[in-house]
Amino acid sequence: MSNKGTTVDDGEIAKLSEIIDWWDPTGGKKILHGLNKFSFSLAQKENASKPLANLKILDVGCGPGLLSEEYASKYPNKYDIVIASEVVEHVANVELFLNSCVDTLKPGGKIFITTANRTRLSFISHFIVIFLFEEVLRIFKKGLHDIKKFVTPDVTAMLNKNEEEINKHKMLKDVVWDPHGRCVTLHSLNHRRVPYIINGLISKPEIRKSPHPLADKKILEVGCGGGILSEGLAKVGAVVTGIDPCQELVDLAKEHSNIYPKVAENKPTYLCTTIEVHAQKYRDYYDAVIASEVIMHVANKDLFLKQCIETLKPGGKIFITAPNKTITSKIEIFMLENVFKGAAKGIHDYEKFMTPHEISRILEKNNCTVNNTHGLVFYPYVEIWQWVFFQSLWFALEATKND
Repeated sequence: MSNKGTTVDDGEIAKLSEIIDWWDPTGGKKILHGLNKFSFSLAQKENASKPLANLKILDVGCGPGLLSEEYASKYPNKYDIVIASEVVEHVANVELFLNSCVDTLKPGGKIFITTANRTRLSFISHFIVIFLFEEVLRIFKKGLHDIKKFVTPDVTAMLNKNEEEINKHKMLKDVVWDPHGRCVTLHSLNHRRVPYIINGLISKPEIRKSPHPLADKKILEVGCGGGILSEGLAKVGAVVTGIDPCQELVDLAKEHSNIYPKVAENKPTYLCTTIEVHAQKYRDYYDAVIASEVIMHVANKDLFLKQCIETLKPGGKIFITAPNKTITSKIEIFMLENVFKGAAKGIHDYEKFMTPHEISRILEKNNCTVNNTHGLVFYPYVEIWQWVFFQSLWFALEATKND
């Protein structure tokens, strides 16, 4: 059984904790001791210009210290290298595990992974690791490995896809705060999404009309980018935390909040992190979570939404805006990127779009009730968004986390 919201698998920990011969180089852990030579040579080859003595290294799943003790490092918050050696096959959530590892790396840092391959002919992996190593040679403890948890080298795609999206958005840093440039849709959308969020969180009309209707409301914006929406919410009193995996955009958001007088007394807090990592520290914390124009840029929608919901208080609300997955929205995106220049070219991938129904199903599976869904359309010639009765282009969705 795994701990909720983590990569820890209690069953795997129980199996590994029974092993007592970790430091016998001729016993059952002979393979792990021998693997150190390979790990060292690979790390040294890939970092030839930097002696390992000066690198900060994190060994994830170190056991009793076979690898981390030999590197003899004390770990700060950011690392040059992360090592996950013979660990991936023992975690509950591989994607969360890998992206959390990457989150600890410095820009330009490297991750090294060794693991048993789940070959296309799975019986080969099963025979070598399970039967030969466990049953015959007794190199591994019997029952230590589960063939169903083995992965292929394709597991790195979980990292590459996210990195690709980060690089796409990194290119926007010079145009984010141009209200009539490639991010015009985001600036204009504030005139619709900020009131939408206010109306969803505040029931009393007199408070809605006040200068700071969201005063003291703790709001998390996931995928805050350069801070366009975060600042819009801070202006109306919300206590905003904006998170984004792109360091350049987070730095830009911080810089802009320092020079923008309308949020001088209530600046958003910006963090370069992922929702998977943030959710571990801020469970049941926020009054609202906003994922505006973000869902189509993440690789694992179920995991993303689940972690967003984890950060919500019971009774808290999640707000989502996104393009629908329809032929008309595909045409709209093409025109917006290539003709009207209202969005960065290539920033959207239609294959990653979702329908309101698909999102609603995930939310309901994670103990939420969908309150409403509304259609949106952008008029590029006048740079205005309007609410419409149809949802075939864009939509906004509000849901409540049940008690």
